[in-house]
Amino acid sequence: MAARTARPVSARRRASLLLLRDLIHERTGIYYDDGKLDRLAEKLTTRLAETDVESPLDYYYLLKYGETAETEWLRLMDVLAVPETYFWRGMDQ
Repeated sequence: MAARTARPVSARRRASLLLLRDLIHERTGIYYDDGKLDRLAEKLTTRLAETDVESPLDYYYLLKYGETAETEWLRLMDVLAVPETYFWRGMDQ
């Protein structure tokens, strides 16, 4: 598999990602620090395409004010959540 190269993020796109990051943190408690913004952007790519929005800022407005916001939050959580746990793996059974 070829190595992926991160594309440069414009100041406007970065500002939009920061808005989204803060909204996600406020709503869910999930926080992506500045070093993980690329990972957040990668995860959001699917949702942006499936909702047919043009930019992270448009997606922010969809989540904040859109008529389908509640449904979209559920779909976004499916993308952001890690569906497995290691909590009990180290304990003797």
